[in-house]
Amino acid sequence: MSAPAEIPSAGIVVFLLAALLCGATAGWSWRHRRITPAATALAALMAGAGGWAACAGLLHLGVPVLAERVVHVVNYAAIHLLIASTLCMTWAVVDPSWRLRRRTLAVLALVPAVVVLVVATDAWHHLFYSGYEDTAGYPKLVFGPAFWAHSAYCYALLTWSMARLVRGWWRASSIFRKQLGSLIAGALLPTALNAVTLSAPQVFSGVDYTPVFFVLTGLIMARALFRQGLLQVVPVARAQVVDTLQDGVFVVDHAGRVVDVNRAGQTMIRRIRPDLPAELVGLPAREVLRRPEVRPLLEETCQRIVEVAPGLHLDLRSSVHVDARGNLLARVVTARDVSEAVAADRALREHVATIEELREQLQEEAVRDALTGLHNRRHLMASLDRALADAAATGEPVGLVLMDVDHFKSVNDTHGHQVGDDVLCAVAHSLLAGTREGDTVARYGGEEFVVLLPGAGVEATMRRAEQIRTRCEATVVPLVGADGPRSLSVTISAGVAVHPADGADARALVAAADAALYAAKAGGRNRVVLAR
Repeated sequence: MSAPAEIPSAGIVVFLLAALLCGATAGWSWRHRRITPAATALAALMAGAGGWAACAGLLHLGVPVLAERVVHVVNYAAIHLLIASTLCMTWAVVDPSWRLRRRTLAVLALVPAVVVLVVATDAWHHLFYSGYEDTAGYPKLVFGPAFWAHSAYCYALLTWSMARLVRGWWRASSIFRKQLGSLIAGALLPTALNAVTLSAPQVFSGVDYTPVFFVLTGLIMARALFRQGLLQVVPVARAQVVDTLQDGVFVVDHAGRVVDVNRAGQTMIRRIRPDLPAELVGLPAREVLRRPEVRPLLEETCQRIVEVAPGLHLDLRSSVHVDARGNLLARVVTARDVSEAVAADRALREHVATIEELREQLQEEAVRDALTGLHNRRHLMASLDRALADAAATGEPVGLVLMDVDHFKSVNDTHGHQVGDDVLCAVAHSLLAGTREGDTVARYGGEEFVVLLPGAGVEATMRRAEQIRTRCEATVVPLVGADGPRSLSVTISAGVAVHPADGADARALVAAADAALYAAKAGGRNRVVLAR
């Protein structure tokens, strides 16, 4: 076998430099192999490319015949390592859970072993190389059938690898298509160059520069792996994270189209919009998420809870993803089904409202008289203290009417306590009938009642007291007995005291009204007396 095409010394240096760069990339990838299986595959790929470039440089440099055969064997072993590693790397990119098994390794090693054996023994059968022929001033290799079988196998694996990458690109969201596209372009560059070298060797004067261009491929893939985080982030995010999330994830590109939806998102949309096509990718986001409450999520970063269907509440959040230049890559909308939480929150609010109502009811009952429904003595004294404090600030008077039901003990003794209770309730009703806003009507104790009149002077308080006495005098309590229905008339005696003339504080004012009440009773009852 004669020597291959001669190239300048600079060309040989290019091959050897490419081998060094490929080796460095392989070493770097190997050091980071724990990040992702793709890193190991990339290391093997670049090792194969480096071996191919080194062998090409040695062959063009010129070596003895025996050494040339060894270099050829190593060369094709490196080529098949590169091809098999390319396939493994595409597997790792598309499916991050993929691992190289022994059986797969054995299958991938079978054809390379046969090729290496054929190349090593080519001097006896010439099935790989038939020799050289002088064409247009440079020696051209004449390939045998074994070479073409080897080439067909390599191109078949490369085609399979490219198909997997293209399929992954097609399924990927717009965020990652550019990165996957760079991988595809990086792999196609040396493949296309090799195809040109085989089909039209005169273009490069019979020199195969394919391994040199694999340096660019390695740099592109290494950048995607170690700088962009593509090989470990893209597949994991899509295959192992996004589709296993219970939250719905919708990715919308800069044009407003849905470019990705996970399984949970598909399920949610089917509940909301069963009329939509089976394939949501490619549809306008405003059509998929067309409710007015959802529209702002497609225009700004925000969060809101929306009832998108009866009983279906979604916690919707949107975020923006931009590139290094600040250009919009995509808007991601996440949807979490919070229907149970909303229902629980609603039930809790209703429960709290009920508790608050009960608390207010209990609080009110604590200051109410159970029999008459009027405020009790405790509430009266608190109201009186507040009224006197306000009067001290404004200078207005405070009127107090203290009343007692006449002959109440006789009513109890003659007609019983039930009738006595009816009398007290009838008096309470009469007192409430004439109250104004701001007045306080209370049962002071037993058959005694108090009406507090903030802002009322002597004349106003006496007038109100007389009106109360008149209404009570007109009150009739029905009686039911063995001798038929009868009625009982009620009268009251009242004592009037007015702050500040009759008392500066609550205790003094009540004492003055009590003294006036005693005077009214002593004067014949059913009358009103002013404290003086």
